[in-house]
Amino acid sequence: MHTGNESTFEVRVISKRIDYFSLALCAFGLVGLCVGVLLPFTQASIPPLIDYPNHLARIHVLKSLAVSSEFEGIYEAAWGPIPNLAMDAITVFGLPFLNSEAAGFVFLLLAVAVFVGGSLTLNATLFGRLHIGLALPFLTALNIVFAWGFLNFYFSVGLMLFSVSVLIQAQRREAPLLYLAHSVLLVALYFSHIFGYLFCLAISFAYLVNVNASRLRSPLAIKSFVRFAFCVIPSLAIFAFNHFLSDAGLEPMPMGSWWGDLHNKAMAFLGIGLFQGDAPDWAVCIFVLVLYLWLGLTGRVSIAPSMRLALGGLFVGTIGLPAVLFGVFLDARVGLIFMALLVASSCFEVKNTRINTALVALAVCLSLFKGISIAANWNAFSENVDELKSAVAQITPRSKVIGAFDLPGSRPELTYSTQWRMATGARNMHQPSGFLSFRNIDSLAVIFGNAFVPTLFTYPSTQPIRTERDLLHLDPIRPSRALTTALLFGVLDEEHRQNILGVAEGRNERIYYAEWPQDFDYLIVFGAPKTEQAENLQVIENGSFFKIYRIKAPS
Repeated sequence: MHTGNESTFEVRVISKRIDYFSLALCAFGLVGLCVGVLLPFTQASIPPLIDYPNHLARIHVLKSLAVSSEFEGIYEAAWGPIPNLAMDAITVFGLPFLNSEAAGFVFLLLAVAVFVGGSLTLNATLFGRLHIGLALPFLTALNIVFAWGFLNFYFSVGLMLFSVSVLIQAQRREAPLLYLAHSVLLVALYFSHIFGYLFCLAISFAYLVNVNASRLRSPLAIKSFVRFAFCVIPSLAIFAFNHFLSDAGLEPMPMGSWWGDLHNKAMAFLGIGLFQGDAPDWAVCIFVLVLYLWLGLTGRVSIAPSMRLALGGLFVGTIGLPAVLFGVFLDARVGLIFMALLVASSCFEVKNTRINTALVALAVCLSLFKGISIAANWNAFSENVDELKSAVAQITPRSKVIGAFDLPGSRPELTYSTQWRMATGARNMHQPSGFLSFRNIDSLAVIFGNAFVPTLFTYPSTQPIRTERDLLHLDPIRPSRALTTALLFGVLDEEHRQNILGVAEGRNERIYYAEWPQDFDYLIVFGAPKTEQAENLQVIENGSFFKIYRIKAPS
């Protein structure tokens, strides 16, 4: 008996040691992963996310319109029941005490927290235990969609995962308050981003079909679908009102613009919406693939059965359909939804303490490696931003500013995408590179110079701000594009002008620079412009990567 008691006591002590070690390992992993994700944010108040300057400028105008007349007669607020409002609503109404730069920065941190938190919450709802797979949301948080600055969509992905988690809990507990919470989250999702909302509906419906597969015609199954339908009614009513009944002058984004330009967003298979292709991303990508392959082949990774139909549909829809319909592999944003749901629906069963420790240490090292690499890039970009901020502050407020990029080798007879590809080495316009980080940087003239910039809008009809009527002729019809000096100065030459205007007409674009220089007060040229290319341009700032010209009135 004495020996048995000793043995029992020894087992209990060892169990306690293992528990303490596991807790210490989790704490170490959590701290290391968080440091890796947050490290870049210590290096730049305006990170080099490609669309971010546009978002920030829009927030600045909306905040200014509420308290001053600085932009009166230039821009006007156009709030309405439209999607894609997450960043605007949170920063303008939720953070009114912060300026646009600080409010935008807070939203970036919130978006990353929601993305990671949504994945962890859904995983905990499905499995309820700790495992190495919980490191993956941290490793994939700073992904290619985030780098492009698709922030409303990025935010909606995390919110979507929270919404699915709440629906699962509501189904399990049959709790009316949880169904109400799910309904509220669906409304929030609609206003965050239309993609996130529609995919949440699809994933939620697939989940219900999955869990009721063996009893689809039973009263319990019908009851669960009816409850879900009631949850959807408020958000669906807002969707229908905006797209079919609204007379607020808001033009909904056409279906063709969601899917029709998919061929411009082809991504490599291994990226699948997450990675940009530099060394840290490849390292993370290989780690994720090896983890799934190794543990999958040994039967130590399981996918939640209730999520398999949704994942299968997403995989076919994001990889198979674009290839068939558009001749490309997938869209990065939809690929991100697939990967986020896959990570949130996976549980890795690694019992060996040494292997777990090694995997956690490797995940932390990868997170820090990626964080340090991004931080170095952001730091270099931040120095450029600070230089430009000081320069554009000298622009006279309420001036009309046009920005252009002096791309090496660009010629007016080349297409816009070809000019960018030659200058950046990117395979397509949707492959981020260092130079592309500057694509919308002329929008900083709105924030720090209180100026009008024609390329502020991506989809003018789906944003809570628009150009005043007197300046509409300077707004592009289609999504705005950064301008090259080859095209800008090409319209001054009659031979090239006809070609440029003809191409634009075929694309249903408005050439907002067709009548320049008389329509504008300042020109900012980015790149390395060496010579003044027109007599009526006077250099007022000569920066390391830009020149600011005052456009003189013709004599």
